[in-house]
Amino acid sequence: MTINQILFGIVIAIILAKLSVYLLRKFKFEIEGFYLIFITAIAILSYSLSEYLGGNGYLCVYITGIIIGNSKEEYIPIFRWYIMAYANYLVFCFRIISISI
Repeated sequence: MTINQILFGIVIAIILAKLSVYLLRKFKFEIEGFYLIFITAIAILSYSLSEYLGGNGYLCVYITGIIIGNSKEEYIPIFRWYIMAYANYLVFCFRIISISI
């Protein structure tokens, strides 16, 4: 059972990551903030699709992020800056939530 979950998670991650890189290469967003929304949607989609099909959702999201982050594209420098700013904002919000609980 565990081997099937790992394999399904890896296969789904590779497919979604390659599809995401293709879409990011093919379509350019006019507003740069949409890249964050797109990546967040891909992360949620990869987790939910993997869990729905019986795979490991955490592994799927992790591998999808690694593949997208390591792709050699022209949008990556600006894209990485927005992702880092977004990640720092999320960490800040979760720190506030964890302190208040």
